[in-house]
Amino acid sequence: MPDILKKCPDSFYEYAVQTFKENADLSFKALSGIEGISPIMPRGAMYMMFGIDVHNFEGFTNDLEFVQRLMSEESVFCLPGQCFECPNYARIVLSLPKEKIEIACERIKDFCTRHYCTTNGV
Repeated sequence: MPDILKKCPDSFYEYAVQTFKENADLSFKALSGIEGISPIMPRGAMYMMFGIDVHNFEGFTNDLEFVQRLMSEESVFCLPGQCFECPNYARIVLSLPKEKIEIACERIKDFCTRHYCTTNGV
């Protein structure tokens, strides 16, 4: 493995970093406009965390329920924050092609629009 990394051209790393940055910008902008979630701009990571205001999503009590339903209803896979000891957060990856990121963000928006309530589940 070290030999593979040593022989890998710099252009590979430059492309990967640029892709992650562009996808982070795209995801942050798309998710920032969605009621009930709050994205956190990554600083060099290949994933993005977003907070979930679970108390304002009818029928949800935690991030695990949120991501399970998101997967079931919209086919968008996120990791629940509780995997990282960050309850009420979710994590998405930024290493996908731009088109897939755009589709995922649109589906997250649709999901949140359907389930978000401004009066604590009432």
